[in-house]
Amino acid sequence: MIRLIIAEDEALERKALRSFVEAEFSKSIEVIAECATGRTFFETALELNPDLMLVDIEMPEMSGLEALNLLRENGLSGEALILTAYSEFDYARLAVKYQAADYLLKPVSRRDFSESIRNSMERIDKKKQTAPGRNQQSQERELIWRLRHPGPEFRTNLEELSAILKMKTTPFYFLSLPLAGRSGRPLLLSLKTRFDAMGYDCYGACISGAADLILQSRKGDINPEKIMKTLTNKIKNRVVVSEPLLLGPITDFRDLVREIAEKSVLKQDSAWVSDSLSRVSQERSLGDDLVEGRLHLIQGKLTNLFQYKKAVKSLGEAISYALELLTIIDRRLISLFATRFQSLNPDFLTLQLKNAHKIGEVIEILETLLCDVSRNIRQTHRTREQRLVEDIRTFLEEHSGDPPSMQEVSDHLKRSPSYISRCFRQVTGMSYKEFQIMHRMEMAKELLLTPGVTVAEVATATGFIDPNYFSKAFKRETGLSPRAYADGESYK
Repeated sequence: MIRLIIAEDEALERKALRSFVEAEFSKSIEVIAECATGRTFFETALELNPDLMLVDIEMPEMSGLEALNLLRENGLSGEALILTAYSEFDYARLAVKYQAADYLLKPVSRRDFSESIRNSMERIDKKKQTAPGRNQQSQERELIWRLRHPGPEFRTNLEELSAILKMKTTPFYFLSLPLAGRSGRPLLLSLKTRFDAMGYDCYGACISGAADLILQSRKGDINPEKIMKTLTNKIKNRVVVSEPLLLGPITDFRDLVREIAEKSVLKQDSAWVSDSLSRVSQERSLGDDLVEGRLHLIQGKLTNLFQYKKAVKSLGEAISYALELLTIIDRRLISLFATRFQSLNPDFLTLQLKNAHKIGEVIEILETLLCDVSRNIRQTHRTREQRLVEDIRTFLEEHSGDPPSMQEVSDHLKRSPSYISRCFRQVTGMSYKEFQIMHRMEMAKELLLTPGVTVAEVATATGFIDPNYFSKAFKRETGLSPRAYADGESYK
């Protein structure tokens, strides 16, 4: 869909333009915003980065041409159609200077207006076709996403994606492994390698707590028993919270969407399984529980963690570990919200822990503090900029094996690179590149302590082609080699 902004100060004109576009181009153009002033148009377009803009010249606060000039200076390259009642040569000259695709005088005929839009659509489509293609991983992820979130055009979208991925028309199987934590990427890569060696074409992604795969046999036959046997061998000691689900054989995407819905492949709020998660996953999951308001899980997790940490044998050691947990949670929340919560100040917890006389009381004090923080998070209104940074963090997690560039983030979020950079620096105090490095290293730390995952798999899952380079980068950031960290030297 082509994304369109209408900038027109007259309400009736805006309504007429929108009605015309939605009537003539309902299947190809989506109106994402309407703007009544030049300044609003500039700010909105800078944020949303539209493909196409219908722009009036004379508007309050700032003219449409002034806004368009500023947008070009900020790197926006979307098509702009100028609609105006003024035929002055200077206006037309400026429109050309600011790369307007067409200059239409009101009242414009429906035929001319429609032709102008179609010409812009053709140019936009050509730009998209000649632009660097999305990588295989992104395409596979979109395929799985469409299966999980079918919209009104889902069949068309899936057929287009399957054509891009060069999928065969032969029957396929759909495999889903519900996961706990974020260690699904190495498992997914390992499974794809194994199934490829067995003669299967594999398309998959980790989305919303599951590792999903579509399997097609290059030999024409599919053996479900061999698939399940391979899974049994591969998922030993892995972070899997329930039995894998295998659906098929399937020949139609509609049947698969229906089966996914009926079988409830994903379990939205999986129960806490203490013996299946690594220590780091347990610790970091506390931050996610605070955000989601899962207060009923916090007490049990804290008890498990203090028991797991065998070095906690005295009151002093319990207080020390409570402060260590607080630091881990604080870092997790910073990565999620790009801001620090004052109630997580270690000095505040230290003051409260002075009243503790038993290890159990340390856990209770920490639990009370974390529950208060959770309520604060749930009640706090996050700014638009903070939400944007959260979206970037989510996008980074989803593409951990192939870290996206700023331009790819811009294309995904439909925001200009300059707007993203400004928001990112404003909210986090660091550049996108610095945040990306920190994020990859935090993920690497978690994966290194996941049973059965090798250093090479962690390197691949965090976007490093060369395991040796990953090891050097990890040691530079943490002071330990990946193997030393995995062996627990950071906890000695």
